[in-house]
Amino acid sequence: MKPRDAGAYFQLGKLCRSQGRRPEAETALKKALELDPQNGGARMELGALYQEQERFPEAAAEFERAITIDGNSGWVHGQLGQIYRRQGRASEAEAALRKAQELDPRNEGVCIELGALFLDQEKFSEAVVEVEKAIALGRDNGWAHCELGKIYRRQGRPSKAEAALRKALEFDPQNICSCIELGAIYLDQCRLSEAAAEYEKAIVLDRDNSWAHCQLGRIYRKQGRSIDAEAVLHKAQDLGPCDDGACMELGALYEDQGRFLEAAVEFQKALAVNPRSSGAHFHLGEIHASSGRRLEAAAEFAKAIAVDPDYTSAHLSLGHSHLRLCRWVEADTEFQRVIALDPCNSGAYVGLWAVYRGQGRSSEAAAALAKAVAIDPNSAYACTELLERLDRDKAVDAQGRSGPAGRGALLAPGMPSDAMAAPTRERVFCLLPWTHLHIRTDGCARPCCMWDGPSMGNAHSSSIDELRNSSDMKTLRSDMMKGRPVAGCWKCYEEERSGFCSMRQRNNIVFERHRGRERLTAPDGTLPRLSVPFLDIRFSNVCNLRCRTCDATLSSSWVGDARALGLSVEGGGVRKSYDDWAALWRQLQPLLEEGIEEIVFAGGEPLIMEEHYQILDFLLARGLTDVRLRYNTNFSALRFQGRDVIGLWSRMHDVKVAASLDGSGRRGEYLRKGLRWDEVVANRAEMLRRCPEV
Repeated sequence: MKPRDAGAYFQLGKLCRSQGRRPEAETALKKALELDPQNGGARMELGALYQEQERFPEAAAEFERAITIDGNSGWVHGQLGQIYRRQGRASEAEAALRKAQELDPRNEGVCIELGALFLDQEKFSEAVVEVEKAIALGRDNGWAHCELGKIYRRQGRPSKAEAALRKALEFDPQNICSCIELGAIYLDQCRLSEAAAEYEKAIVLDRDNSWAHCQLGRIYRKQGRSIDAEAVLHKAQDLGPCDDGACMELGALYEDQGRFLEAAVEFQKALAVNPRSSGAHFHLGEIHASSGRRLEAAAEFAKAIAVDPDYTSAHLSLGHSHLRLCRWVEADTEFQRVIALDPCNSGAYVGLWAVYRGQGRSSEAAAALAKAVAIDPNSAYACTELLERLDRDKAVDAQGRSGPAGRGALLAPGMPSDAMAAPTRERVFCLLPWTHLHIRTDGCARPCCMWDGPSMGNAHSSSIDELRNSSDMKTLRSDMMKGRPVAGCWKCYEEERSGFCSMRQRNNIVFERHRGRERLTAPDGTLPRLSVPFLDIRFSNVCNLRCRTCDATLSSSWVGDARALGLSVEGGGVRKSYDDWAALWRQLQPLLEEGIEEIVFAGGEPLIMEEHYQILDFLLARGLTDVRLRYNTNFSALRFQGRDVIGLWSRMHDVKVAASLDGSGRRGEYLRKGLRWDEVVANRAEMLRRCPEV
């Protein structure tokens, strides 16, 4: 080779690049340009060499120089557009790619690249137009169909995305990008087995793809395949040591398993790779919080927020950390921030409830709780769990195992301290004897439907006022005010000891604003005449089914079966909780007008009871549409004597229906004799269509 022959060095550089001998290729191409700076081919070849090595600034410089030599190469403009896109120079990228299209209108690669640029900017319509141009230019182009699938997925059109990606794989079964995108779609839809299959295919095609391994590990974790998940995620770490994704997933896996020290190590690794990982800071905060290290937890949540100021979960957890440290103002600020970011976040209102409760701001606490329950009726459970966590903190602090800042380890979740195990007043006190009236179908009055003790009077022989102040009811209140456990309440006590949220705990929260009633109660338990916020009167056993799990006391239709079994049945089988409806109705009307908040309708079957419809008509006529209605119904009848219950529900603000069904299809019909499953399905569909908020 002649030492001054630029062309020869150019050809040598091309040859070396094609053989993967990049250092020699670079040396030869630079020599060619030293001899002939206007050698456009050498400029393009050197630019392509730099591009392969992701040395984008150098590549861009060479392509720009090549354009000054010959500006009519569509390929060079296209490559320059690719580089600008990767550098985040969107406007310059679009200009370069448009120029490439102008010079070479049939270059489908430029169309695809332009589509990818628009996808980066979420200009979905323009992206689809460009990729469809590429498909029109080359109908067997798997790459174009893959890009189209990516666009549809980002648009939230999974069925069209799946079809496009399937088409891409028809043209090119080795297209790893299509497998990964298809796996992502299935993962988004929780079609975990199909997602795993696609990522497994991707790994077969490219065993060194760390992303595919990471996503497969994530799926295995969701499937509960912990051993497989751990192995695959370790492999992902080996393949991509500079990727924090595998560390995050492995940390989450260990966190799921309660291996908190190992989880913390993985999240620290993620931060070493990516110091701005808000998720890693958040998870470290959760680990500290679960171990009782409240100050450390707050610090990590604050770091997560510093990286991502709109990280709702981090604000919520930071609020809880401040709450556990009795930093009321700081907790209030964080919960308010959550509400600003997510107005329907019931957890933030639960947090505010706890803050205001701790500050003695009872009316504001009640308002916050009302908002939480309006968003999520299960907020009462969350309140109970939060109170128990705060109780554990106090117990640990009091015993000296942890100072005010929360040093040391908290008790394991759900493990009561000695202080908690003691039968204190708060552990037995229940608001229902002050706020509730429960009457069974036989007229027997009880403190609530969970009561497992003797009757406290009977509506057949006593008025509602007399039932509320019967000798047994007064004794019950007196015992609770003195902190004495009540034998008939053993079910709630047992649920609480087992770690569940009991009816006692839920209703103490829901009706907390009535807590002052105990101060109005005489020492012997006598209660002055007050409103009854919560009514549960089972007016009769009238029912249209003969469920195999029932009996004649709760279903009038059971009378024939009961007699066939040799059981005695009172009257004609219909049992009522009252003797005179007119007299009972005169007592109920003032209760409905004076502060009623919640009514339970059960039976029997409440949707075929005249009393139920009379109460609904009364509420609607007086504009009492905020009353919470709760139903236990077999859901077989939505119409009764020309009345349409869904039409009535649609005018109320808070209706919850608990369908009393033990099975579906033929099994359901067998268990609940007389039921037609197709009617239940049709009734549910009608309710969702006409009154979806129920």
